[in-house]
Amino acid sequence: MKLSNAQRWLLAGAVLSGVVGLGIAWRAKQARLSAEAELAELRSQRVVQEQRQVRVRAERAAIVAEETESRAVRQPTTAPALAQTPKHAGVEKVGEFSGRLKEAAEDPHVQNTDARMQREFWRSGLRDFFRTMRFTPQQVERFLDIEMRRYARSLDVETVGRARSLARDDAAVVALNAEIGKSHSAEMRAEFGDGMNERLMTFRETNWSRNIAAGFGGMATMAGMPIDAAQGEQLLAAIVAATERNTLGRIETPCRIDWRVVDQQAKQILSAEQWNLFRTTEAPGHHGGGTRFVTELNDVLLQAARQEEAAARQRPGG
Repeated sequence: MKLSNAQRWLLAGAVLSGVVGLGIAWRAKQARLSAEAELAELRSQRVVQEQRQVRVRAERAAIVAEETESRAVRQPTTAPALAQTPKHAGVEKVGEFSGRLKEAAEDPHVQNTDARMQREFWRSGLRDFFRTMRFTPQQVERFLDIEMRRYARSLDVETVGRARSLARDDAAVVALNAEIGKSHSAEMRAEFGDGMNERLMTFRETNWSRNIAAGFGGMATMAGMPIDAAQGEQLLAAIVAATERNTLGRIETPCRIDWRVVDQQAKQILSAEQWNLFRTTEAPGHHGGGTRFVTELNDVLLQAARQEEAAARQRPGG
């Protein structure tokens, strides 16, 4: 069959598109394999560093024990000299502090210390979740093990991304993070069954609301008008129901709450004195960041800033 000129051009274009597509896929695969190799190296460095820390701690303990024993049998002959601080300390150059922060963030020792702190932070922050799920102490540790594996792998990807100056939405970074999320979900499902990830996500989404309800409960107690358990649960449900959700039905942070709706519900849940306290006093909120009045103030300031930006763009030369 003889091809026309138009058909030949179409066939050539299709072949060229296929070659280009294969080239792009090959480069993406190579970038991903290279990043994975760097991640493996980082993980091995972290293990070596952890082993080194164990040896250092053991040596330090032995030195302290020897010093303590020696100090007990000898008398000091002279007063210890005070450390002299330079009168004129050098002025830090621009960028030195941020450079040290970056260096520390990539130090395996710092990362291991941060990981241990993160584990204890989760242990404390998810205490109510563990209690609701009726987890045994062994289940809590297995849960934290899974969370820490995801955290460590995500930290490795972030470190490699910084070293390569990759954006968060780079294809290789997105692919690696997607694999981490998939692996984490599979581990959770294998250990705790279906639905665990959804229950954990829901708990974390409502964390801000629970802090508001708990903060108000503390204020009410201090004011001599404590709320009971039923009032606390109903108030929490009212706050969660009035919290804005995205198109997927999920709660995002920072949370946006329709306080008019909450007040209408709270008036039915609380006594007159409690309700007056609720609508006139600011609860501490998550990490002491305030609740209704702070968020409303932030919204007003954000709206004003947006209006100023829009007006500036409309001015000649804006």
